[in-house]
Amino acid sequence: MDCIDGQLARLTGIKSEIGRILDGIAGDIWFGCIYICFILRLSAEYPAVFGPMTIGAFILVGLLSGFSHLIQAAVTDYYKTLHLFFISPEKGKEFERSSSIRKRIGVMPQGVNRFFSTLYYYYTVVQELATPHLQRLLDQLESQYPNNTIPEHLRMGLRQDSRRIMNIVDFLTFNGRTIPLFIFVLTGHIWLYFVFEIIVLNIVLLVGVKRHEAMCRDHYRTDN
Repeated sequence: MDCIDGQLARLTGIKSEIGRILDGIAGDIWFGCIYICFILRLSAEYPAVFGPMTIGAFILVGLLSGFSHLIQAAVTDYYKTLHLFFISPEKGKEFERSSSIRKRIGVMPQGVNRFFSTLYYYYTVVQELATPHLQRLLDQLESQYPNNTIPEHLRMGLRQDSRRIMNIVDFLTFNGRTIPLFIFVLTGHIWLYFVFEIIVLNIVLLVGVKRHEAMCRDHYRTDN
């Protein structure tokens, strides 16, 4: 149903900022429930691994896995929406920088929408901290081409380079983590999922960020 909801929003164009924020939070909640179940199951299956500290040790592993998931999802979402922005301002209108979000929050009345928009602001700050060379490139583009008037030939070059990195980023999407999750659960080796998320997916994340940042650095130098 979550996938259907997203596809219907894209096809009909009926969507909102708060809906997009709640969609991400909902995904975090049910993955959090998965981690809790895994921690309880592992603590029951391996009670003697760490003695009386077994459940505490698995909680730490679960928290590390959850934090890794949060960073991976944040960067993946950022690169995906950025890629759409490079295609056209209309397709990439969900791409937004923290400065504009902060301005919008400043004029919002107190309430639920402002609360979730504030969470989204800090989420975007994390995305920006992870991509310093991208931020320099965006600053340059905003300075040279205000109001998203980036020339089409420049958009095409950015899009082509970005597409090469999407193959790496795709490993960090929903299918990239849930298919292994199902396999580990069905084979009875759920501890491997924590290993997969903390080690394998973080390596993929680092490779993807390194290549994307190199791409942005090259474009920044070229445009200068």
